[in-house]
Amino acid sequence: MRRVSISHNIILVRECEIGDVSSMEGCPYAVLLSAREIPSDDFIKIVKIYESLWQAGAKFIVCVGENSEKLHDSLDRACEVSEFEGGDIVTTYHEDEPVDDVVNLFIYGSGFDGAEDGFFLVVAGCGDSKLVGALEKI
Repeated sequence: MRRVSISHNIILVRECEIGDVSSMEGCPYAVLLSAREIPSDDFIKIVKIYESLWQAGAKFIVCVGENSEKLHDSLDRACEVSEFEGGDIVTTYHEDEPVDDVVNLFIYGSGFDGAEDGFFLVVAGCGDSKLVGALEKI
């Protein structure tokens, strides 16, 4: 895990580190998921990711990148089959928008900016350099 920016409480993790989020201080109010990092066809993994984020306190999940609509739909289906059904996680996807615009929406439009006890969580692999670059500009 690494902190991406000083001006915002943004933490960058890989998909395999999501389980560690619940042990961190505060909660990940808003989560940005790179569709490049998480295969939308691995439904069992999607359910585990959803449950981990729900348990950690996530309120808003933004899916970004190619196939993000499929990832978003899988997250919604995960909510339906999860034992944590009924959680208040809002999901959205942005498949065709420029990454910089999506990052700005994530940071400034999530409604959670400035929450003292929370942080922004970004799940992106090393291969998603456009997303990481957009975060570093914030």
